[in-house]
Amino acid sequence: MVIRLLRLISFLVTSPLAAVALDTGRPNACNLCHLDRSLDWTARHLNEWYRHPVPVLDEEQTTTSAAVLHLLKGDASQRAITAAAFAWQPAQQASGTQWIPPLLLIGMGDPYDAIRLISYRSLWTSPEWSRFTFDPVASHQDRFQAFGRVMGELERNMRGDPRSSVLLKTTTASMHFALRYYCSAGIIAKSICVK
Repeated sequence: MVIRLLRLISFLVTSPLAAVALDTGRPNACNLCHLDRSLDWTARHLNEWYRHPVPVLDEEQTTTSAAVLHLLKGDASQRAITAAAFAWQPAQQASGTQWIPPLLLIGMGDPYDAIRLISYRSLWTSPEWSRFTFDPVASHQDRFQAFGRVMGELERNMRGDPRSSVLLKTTTASMHFALRYYCSAGIIAKSICVK
């Protein structure tokens, strides 16, 4: 089965203001390249360079990557845009890639087929993951089996990322997060689920 997503090319480029990102929830250009940086990091740089005001941010927006927050807590459009940004080579170069696979795995468990597909395609841009196969429209059970395969791969190949802003410092943390997702979705037996 071939799945195609329609890509509409019509956009307006605006100056990246942290206050606008905060008010609208739209991912900003700075954090779509610097995927490992917080909104606070962006606000401070924009203030230093262009004298843009620094908005009042909560602790999460100060300490956690804006991309991570969009992927884990955002609405469907935020999750899709952010998952796609993880595939962009300049963003990978600016942010590093070792910390990204657990997040994309979470995106591959998204309720929306399109976000699962985008997350999978982003994961596939990394040479070490290009042989991994995943069907974003498969049954929950088949996706869970694919999840098991990728978790085994993560355990073999990853080391924790020392940057606290990317949230997932170890594969164990990503496994627990993904396990909570699959438990809440009723995909795996409740007896396995962590309370």
